[in-house]
Amino acid sequence: MNTTVYTQDKTKVLEGINKSANAVCSTMGGEGKTVIISQGEHNRFTKDGVAVAKSMSFLDPEENIGAKIVISAAEKTVAMAGDGTTLTTKLLQGFVNAIHKNPERYLKNLNETFYLLTSGRDFAIDELRKNSAKIEDSSQIYKLAATAANSEEIGKLFKEIFDTTGDFDTKITLEKSEFSDKTYFDITKGLTFDLGYAHPSFMTNKDTEQAIYENAYVHVTKDPIMSLTPEIEALMNTSMKEDIPLVIIAPKYSDAFMRIATMNKVNQGARFLLLRLPGFGNSMEKNVEDINAFLDADGCVEKVVADPVSFTLFNSDTPFVKPRVEQLTKLIEHSIDKFEAMDMEKRIHNLKGTAVIIYAGGVTPEACDEEFDRIEDAIGSVKTALTGEGYSLGAGIAMFNIYQKHSKELDPIFEVLTLPAKQILHNANMDISLA
Repeated sequence: MNTTVYTQDKTKVLEGINKSANAVCSTMGGEGKTVIISQGEHNRFTKDGVAVAKSMSFLDPEENIGAKIVISAAEKTVAMAGDGTTLTTKLLQGFVNAIHKNPERYLKNLNETFYLLTSGRDFAIDELRKNSAKIEDSSQIYKLAATAANSEEIGKLFKEIFDTTGDFDTKITLEKSEFSDKTYFDITKGLTFDLGYAHPSFMTNKDTEQAIYENAYVHVTKDPIMSLTPEIEALMNTSMKEDIPLVIIAPKYSDAFMRIATMNKVNQGARFLLLRLPGFGNSMEKNVEDINAFLDADGCVEKVVADPVSFTLFNSDTPFVKPRVEQLTKLIEHSIDKFEAMDMEKRIHNLKGTAVIIYAGGVTPEACDEEFDRIEDAIGSVKTALTGEGYSLGAGIAMFNIYQKHSKELDPIFEVLTLPAKQILHNANMDISLA
């Protein structure tokens, strides 16, 4: 049931933000608390900020608005950076409370406040960039993964992975182990794209928000699928009759076609997965060629793993990869466009790239869930550091130092930058005045 709330009193909304943020931020740092989330028949033990945020719901509709604001911020951070949801939540809580305490200064002219916040944000980001470091060896990956997961064992796991592959571009995906109570990894060939499934109804595991199929047939097209064509209808019928997973990759799907696919999946148990094809124009056509080159002679892959923001195809039998790589190599030799050549080099690397699947284990389902959450945070941190602009001091120290050094240049509201470090001290039962 949808509830519409009309109110000028923001107190309840603020209470919802604070209740949600307090629960999420209690997990912050090495001494952060483990949160127990009730999930029907079993409980979930986690220190994952976004998992805690998404579990928050209040009977009061106004408080629930506050909870949804926290959830939205956390989910956006996960999509962009893969980790840092607790930090985001602490900053959100800090800014909202600071504005609420001084409405005369910050709510009188919203355009001025917006400019003040965005300019201060940009200044802080520039300072973080200046003091960031690039990953140069696996020992740095160990520290980053161990910090993100709050686990030395997971840090060692990541160091072993990158020492084994010898490749910082290794693509890592995560699954729950079905047969082992210990965490382990497998190395294979994988092709990853940064767009996920077309709709949440295609998930096969709601806990992990993943869709996973093995030995699947792949149909890829650069054209939007707006209706049930005879070709696709035949593929769907064969998939259901032979019980073979069908993966369709296209740039766009009509609502009508999406309904057909989801209804067959939900009501008939059809193993369909609709993925979104990334790219625009010419790059989309090249992505189609890359995907087709990665399939076996029957148009299949050994495994596909998809989530809301990415998908990976796994195959060891790839007879068409070598000809595709040779084709791209020749195109590079004759290319006069620097950026086009760089794009083709990246495609060659992706086609030849190594992929790793980590299988999270645990002696109980609850332990497996917690291990999964920790590794997921580590994957996000390591990926962002490797593909983005590196990493900076953790534990809120980097932002704390920015405010301490530039407090005279920044508006007083940016004292909020010191809150993550103070929260970590609070969770460790240490004197906050030390910060």
